[in-house]
Amino acid sequence: MARLELPSLEGVSPEPLVFTKDKAYQSYHPKGVFVLAPYKASRGHPLTGLEELTNSALAAIRIVCEHAISGVKRLRVLKE
Repeated sequence: MARLELPSLEGVSPEPLVFTKDKAYQSYHPKGVFVLAPYKASRGHPLTGLEELTNSALAAIRIVCEHAISGVKRLRVLKE
């Protein structure tokens, strides 16, 4: 599969851009964006309490977005 090259987001906004991502996108690091990703435990090295707390906070942010996306999809189905 060809790798899609996304445009740089540097200079798009005077405020720093912050994205959250899930564990499936570990290698995605767009230029000009601060990316928050959950911590991953590895074999023999469990997550610390702070890492678990951070993961919970990121999950709380992410679920709001996921619910909004599913609501849009549900409305589209009703329209059709």
